[in-house]
Parts: sequence; C-alpha cells; structure tokens
Amino acid sequence: MRLAGLPRGRYDRERVAAWGHWAMDQLVVGQAAYHWRQGRLNGRISHRVHQFENATFLLLMATLTAYLLAATATSLTGRETPEWLAVLVAMTGAIVPAISAAGLALEATLSLGEEAQRSKMLAARLEGVAAGLAPGSGLDALQNVAKAAIRLQRAQEEHWAEGAVRRRLVRGG
Repeated sequence: MRLAGLPRGRYDRERVAAWGHWAMDQLVVGQAAYHWRQGRLNGRISHRVHQFENATFLLLMATLTAYLLAATATSLTGRETPEWLAVLVAMTGAIVPAISAAGLALEATLSLGEEAQRSKMLAARLEGVAAGLAPGSGLDALQNVAKAAIRLQRAQEEHWAEGAVRRRLVRGG
C-alpha cells in the first residue's frame, strides 16, 4: 500500500463512500473485534486463576479433613497419627495461602476480570457506533463515526492509565 503512494484524483461521493466504509471497517470494526478477543482472553485467564485458587482451597480442606479423620481414628485405636500426615498438613497449610495470595496479587495487578468486562463493553459500543453508519453515508457521517470511535478509545486509554497509576501507588513504586 505504501508503494501505491497518496491517492490522486477527485473525491466524489462514490469514492468517499467506497474508501470511507472500507476505512471504518478496518478501524472501528477491527477495534471492536480486537476488544472482543481481548475480553474473552482476559476473562478466561481470570476464570482459570479463580479455578486454580478454588482447587487449592479444596485440596487444603481435603487434607485437613483427612488429618482430622486419621487423628480421630488413631486416637480411638490407641495409636499415633503418622508423622508424614502432619508434615503434609503443614506443607499444604503453607503453600495454599501463598497460591491464594499470588492469585490475589495477579488480579490486583492486572485486573483481568475488570479488563475483560471493559473490553467487552468497549467492543459493543464500537459496534454500535459502526452500526449507526448508513450504507450511503457521506464524508461528514464517516468523520463523525471515526471521531466517536476515537473518543471511546481515548476514554478507555485514560481509564487504563489511571488504573496503572493507582496500582503503582498501591505497590509503592
């Protein structure tokens, strides 16, 4: 496209409509598709982190329950609880909170769930802006759609930058 150089000739209604709709499809619809993908990806990552946290918590509860059952059974029979089981409970009790803290830190740092929702909302708004463009729209309508999409994207960037500053302040950096 660079080798083709700048467009030459008259910008009549047909040329503006053809190029303008192509440009809006590339810019606005392309950005909407990008944000849909980002929303799904961030949502999936956030969901997997929460699933991993839940699974480790269930592991901790299962380990504690097993220890309680074993301690009860061994006390009823007059034997001692195996030492390896006590070590397993101690290790699980130390590791699981660390995993949960790492998950919380990851969510606090990246805000994956919030970013997923924001991306999906922005994608829907961009699609709404693009849908407002009639097939025979002129240059003014095309420019208005482009400006509306730019305003939405800039608001998103400002919100993200404010969140980054807030996260940096919380981390003490």
